[in-house]
Amino acid sequence: MRILFVLQEFPYPVSNGIRWKPFGLLQALSSEHECHVLSFGDTSSESAVEDFRKECPKVKVLGIYRPRGGSLLTKLRGLFAVGLPSAGPYSTDHFRNAIRLALTASKYDVVHIDMINLVQYANSATNCSVLLSVNDAISLGYLNTARHSSSPLVWARLRLAAKIISRYERRAYRGRVVHVVSPADRNYLKQLCPSAQVEVVPLTVDSSYLRDNCYTGGEGPKIVTVPAKFVLPGAAKATLRFLRAAQELLREKRSSVELRVIGPGASLAFRQSLTGLTNVKYSGWVEDYSKALALSDVIVFPETGGAGTKNRHLQAMALSKPVIMTQEAIDGLGVVPGKHCLVGQTPEQLVECLAFVLDDYPRAAAIGRMGRAFVEEHHNVHTVAREWGTLYESLRARSLLSALSIRTTH
Repeated sequence: MRILFVLQEFPYPVSNGIRWKPFGLLQALSSEHECHVLSFGDTSSESAVEDFRKECPKVKVLGIYRPRGGSLLTKLRGLFAVGLPSAGPYSTDHFRNAIRLALTASKYDVVHIDMINLVQYANSATNCSVLLSVNDAISLGYLNTARHSSSPLVWARLRLAAKIISRYERRAYRGRVVHVVSPADRNYLKQLCPSAQVEVVPLTVDSSYLRDNCYTGGEGPKIVTVPAKFVLPGAAKATLRFLRAAQELLREKRSSVELRVIGPGASLAFRQSLTGLTNVKYSGWVEDYSKALALSDVIVFPETGGAGTKNRHLQAMALSKPVIMTQEAIDGLGVVPGKHCLVGQTPEQLVECLAFVLDDYPRAAAIGRMGRAFVEEHHNVHTVAREWGTLYESLRARSLLSALSIRTTH
């Protein structure tokens, strides 16, 4: 098959989840299929393109285009011209023309459009199958986050955002084939837009997280790592509530526990709130995220809200660590609490899980190993790539049947 990938970010270097999915896909699929890439990204980074070609020598890069700035005016343009504020920076005539030229120059079996901000280009791809790979039901994520907000102002802002996004999802996905990463997202979108064909293909985990040389515990204090994505609404508050709830436990085990909060973007108010907390250290941005997780004994995700499967949770499980998270984090994931991970809904329940890990680390480590086995079975690149290949083949077959039906009719 010949597949055109239309991407929000150029997939190299692989520095975030938006890039990892297409990068892993291109690596796995390009050995059997002809893959072309049109992408937004840093047009001045020639070294990134050269390095990408070393990793994916069979993939043809058709072009990289610079997005507009993320100003308020650009977002308003996205709202009124597209229906989605975040799509504004990616709404350019140059990119639209590049897609049309690519489709004129080559016949594609499938056009894979990645992320909701690029769904606006679906109508540019005619006479071939189009897959909208949006990963999550974005409006559902805002609704879930609003549900846990204690601030009326934040609640109202999140609900308004969910309304705007759901209106766009309902219109843009009508009659389309849409890809998400979890059944929870699929079920929500099917209710929102019944005419959409919503397919589930799970996320994959970078193979570097599945290496056998990761740290597996040792002498000295147990290292508890709390990765926080502070750009998410409510993430800082949820993290701080957990840290405060854990103080009695941390004081009791002062000499045997070290708690590290990692993640860029924490506010000054959050950092000041950590003053006086026992054995808590904020490390901010870490250069090597996988190494920071690998050096942990236990990993805690106290955030609530969001939608779909979170790549960070899978990465932590892949490292064979005892992972503690909320119910929302595992929705749609298929894991069994107590077997693959530990689950608590309130800060106090999360602390109870942490106490269990610290008191009986051998049993907790066994849960970590089961979590890794789950990721190896369901989220490794090669297994998921086969699911993608099956989905692409079904889209091509449907397109061929449609074309045959039209010729027969005439």
